[in-house]
Amino acid sequence: MKLKKISGFPAGLLFCLGMICGCSPYQDGDMSGTSGYADLSMDIAAVKGGGAAGTRAAGDSEKISTLRAVIFHPDGSVEHNELIYDNPSAPLPEVRNKTFRVSRYETKTIYLIANAENLPGLDLENPDGLKDRIDAYEGITPDFLQDAGAIPMSSSYTFNVRNQNVDCGTLYVAFSAVKFTFTFRNEMEDGTSFGVSGLTLYSMASASYLYPHGTGSNWISDLLAGRTVTAYDIPESAVHNPFELEIPSRLVVDHLESVTLPPLYLPESRNIAEGEQTYTLSLRMGPGGDAGDDGNDRIRDFRLTGDDGPLNSLFRCTHVNVDIIVKSMQQIEVVEGIYGMIEPWTELDPVDGSISEWSE
Repeated sequence: MKLKKISGFPAGLLFCLGMICGCSPYQDGDMSGTSGYADLSMDIAAVKGGGAAGTRAAGDSEKISTLRAVIFHPDGSVEHNELIYDNPSAPLPEVRNKTFRVSRYETKTIYLIANAENLPGLDLENPDGLKDRIDAYEGITPDFLQDAGAIPMSSSYTFNVRNQNVDCGTLYVAFSAVKFTFTFRNEMEDGTSFGVSGLTLYSMASASYLYPHGTGSNWISDLLAGRTVTAYDIPESAVHNPFELEIPSRLVVDHLESVTLPPLYLPESRNIAEGEQTYTLSLRMGPGGDAGDDGNDRIRDFRLTGDDGPLNSLFRCTHVNVDIIVKSMQQIEVVEGIYGMIEPWTELDPVDGSISEWSE
């Protein structure tokens, strides 16, 4: 595990793929002589920014190794199924003017799936029952996310195609995971060091869906607007268990220094206790900088809170950014910030909702 020392606290944003959404129509005369079809065009771009501080480049796991677009007819049959990008060694920079020729006069649903080509049992190349398989897939587990070279992402948009070409502007796809970042800050007045040998996050789901359930159709719009999504489902088979993170060689934080752990990715969770979502954190920490002093480490429990009370959502595409400020072994402050925002890849105004229909 590589540790990075920083001079300040992470601002923390979760970054999700930006693709483009809004609608500019063409006239019928632009149909190139094909009366039964229209061209559906979009721009596609890689994740912008990332890292715990929101200023460094995203790690490889937050970049796009593979990207697939699947366009469905209203009956669920596949009209297009294209692997747009497939190069794990070179993350997707950007693709402009990607065009699909589609039949007119019906409602289309487009699914955007990233970093999911090797998910066991998903079989994205098989068109039979593909939409149902994507919707039902619940194999996003803690073990899978720890080993994944790139975090799976997904989204879908529904729109009508009538008698004109459509320029779709930017669509978005969101991580099928929650990101945790932990920063330890030493403000101990006696000038000594402290060490951390591990942490435990309680009540993390054992599995989550590739594509969100129980959210309605506006979940991406809610993320774009900075609204916390609290209505969502996890698989019925999922249970909430502690997730333990062992820190190799014991993390030592010297006086007036900050150390940020590498990002931790876990399935979206929904632990309900007494009518509200509740999550707690245990830290194994103690005084001393010697790696052999971990016998002095003790468990210290904290309840994770948001800006206005208990942490009330661990929906996908959320970044829980936790600062642990140690002023003494008896005074440890846990300052938690929760973020569920998507950042466009260029300075464009965010677009809410699905693609809207245009007519004269």
